[in-house]
Amino acid sequence: MKALCIIPCGKKKIWDADPHAGAVPAGEAYIGTLHKKSRTYAEKFCTDFRILSAKHGFLRKEDILVANYDVSFHSPSAQRMSEEQLIEQYEEQGLSKYDYIIGLTGRKYRPYLEITAAKEQKIFYPLENISGIGYILQELQKAVDDNQPFPLEKE
Repeated sequence: MKALCIIPCGKKKIWDADPHAGAVPAGEAYIGTLHKKSRTYAEKFCTDFRILSAKHGFLRKEDILVANYDVSFHSPSAQRMSEEQLIEQYEEQGLSKYDYIIGLTGRKYRPYLEITAAKEQKIFYPLENISGIGYILQELQKAVDDNQPFPLEKE
């Protein structure tokens, strides 16, 4: 079973802490707690992961980002990736080869995962019924600490 984790990028970036950081890999650009805990989970339990950014789409950790930005999926369409661009990027990166997609993202990302994933891929949102960022962070940390991934099937 091959699983791809989709993790959120996050508003807080390296340039907020160090405005002179310059170009950095995506894996170093996002410094918020939710991103970090989601990435730790993804690296531990998933075959691979992508960081989903409204501006840049599906980012690999080694993809280079050159500057700070503040774009969300609620931003005007001229600032963010279009659905067509996301689908094209998903296909170019060969992301349909994964059996499962694990969305560790908020609700605003869900429509974009639904339109990009291949029809045969199963998508799970293990954090969707957890209210509050504190509880989400706790669940991610607990899964990592207990070496227990979220179930991929409804219990």
